[in-house]
Amino acid sequence: MADVVVAKKISPIMVSFDGEGNGYRKYIMPLAYVDPLINQALCATAAFHLGQHMPHLLPFAEKTRAVIIGNLRERASCVNALDDATWAVIHTLILGDLFTGSEEVVSLYHSLTSFIAARGTAGAKSPLAQFLYIQAQLYSFFANSMLADYEDISAATRRYLNESTSDAGPSVQDSHELPQNLDVHCITQEIYLLRMESRVVPAYQDRMTGLLRQLRGLLEHSEHRPDSQTLAWPCFLGAIESESRSRDDHRFFANYLRHIWKTTGPKTIPKTLDRVTTGWERKALGGWVEQSLGGCH
Repeated sequence: MADVVVAKKISPIMVSFDGEGNGYRKYIMPLAYVDPLINQALCATAAFHLGQHMPHLLPFAEKTRAVIIGNLRERASCVNALDDATWAVIHTLILGDLFTGSEEVVSLYHSLTSFIAARGTAGAKSPLAQFLYIQAQLYSFFANSMLADYEDISAATRRYLNESTSDAGPSVQDSHELPQNLDVHCITQEIYLLRMESRVVPAYQDRMTGLLRQLRGLLEHSEHRPDSQTLAWPCFLGAIESESRSRDDHRFFANYLRHIWKTTGPKTIPKTLDRVTTGWERKALGGWVEQSLGGCH
């Protein structure tokens, strides 16, 4: 049952392009048949996902999660502590916490960044490792307070776009979806960088208004799947930035984010919806970034 939930319900919403290159189905799920810890992690994540409507599954998921974390601690001193399987387990556990809205996602993200730092990006040679590294860049959108400065989020954005689109598969690369996806994320990056630059100088109001108009136009008229978690970050930024500029735009981005929540389920998104109503005036110098770690993924 867990493999069906992951294949049909979870894997499509966690990638920009749900095609033959979907790494959850292509790499992680097959590995679960030979690695018990990955299998347990997938079962726990599936149970957390289903637990939103079947709460009797949550105790099993919590217990399994605790067992897995204990096994990871034991594995930390082994020779395979930095292998692909361990990476996949940590990544899959984060997915489970995203669905429950657990604050423990913070410590798991710290574990992930420490793991990648210890392993080094040069070790991302296998297809699975490359996929997990791309997904780690996606996570960094929502945890950028842990990055050195705003230039790092720019680099992470470029890496994610370049690497995820190259692995999207020919059916996607030949469609209109690819350039539209690139445009959405590139404009989102510009919005983010413009806001972060305002820590030093005031944001250019006309430029920001124009970027928000472009972002809304793309989301309204593109072929994007509104059930993709990868659109949560653009919608979150759009909602935050448009609050003091246009009530209609703010409502559009917030409703889009709400739709993503209703169709994908993670409880982290309702927390974000609560935050987008507070505005910049209550978040000093982009402090909403730090607060949004438990927000959207």
